[in-house]
Amino acid sequence: MRSTRLWIALTAASWLFTVFLLPGWLRPDYHPLSQYISELGATGAPHAGWVNWAGYLPSGLFFAIALASFWRHWRPRGVQAAGLALLFCEPLAWIGSAIFPCDLGCPAQGSLAQNLHNVLALFTYTGTALGVALLACAPGLRLWQRAGWLLLVVLWLGLFVAMLAPELASLRGLMQRLGEALMYGTQAVVGWVLVARRPPALPPAH
Repeated sequence: MRSTRLWIALTAASWLFTVFLLPGWLRPDYHPLSQYISELGATGAPHAGWVNWAGYLPSGLFFAIALASFWRHWRPRGVQAAGLALLFCEPLAWIGSAIFPCDLGCPAQGSLAQNLHNVLALFTYTGTALGVALLACAPGLRLWQRAGWLLLVVLWLGLFVAMLAPELASLRGLMQRLGEALMYGTQAVVGWVLVARRPPALPPAH
């Protein structure tokens, strides 16, 4: 339990450091309300190496270890295991952002790294949404718990679509941060609570 909570805490701290503290320290010209998080580590951006390798990469690694540690404790099965497995799309996106940084401005089309970055983002948003939707279908949940997971999916995808809309470009950074805060924050709180509980009993062997 303690090790899982440690990794959850490290993931949260690393995300907050990368998303909110690094911009102020390294990029006074960066505008978090209107610029994507990935633009901090864009090719050619000031201090991009620091952001990618001291921000995105460790955040992704902490996230992956936290998920793996929770998996080992909770021992998910069936649809719950499939849903939790898809949540690994999230740390993959952070690690991928360090390896395939976007171009300046994070355009819809650009260099090979930018195109791979975009594919990874689409894979992450859809994979995460499907994963959480599967978690909502897990047996034993109450109605309000299922509704909460599904509401999270709606907000996650809704903010993703909104931040891509040209007319909302001045707020796309805010919407991206809000979506990640809702998604990652909910997972962190639920994981923190569940690791203190006894995992479901395994079915008897036949």
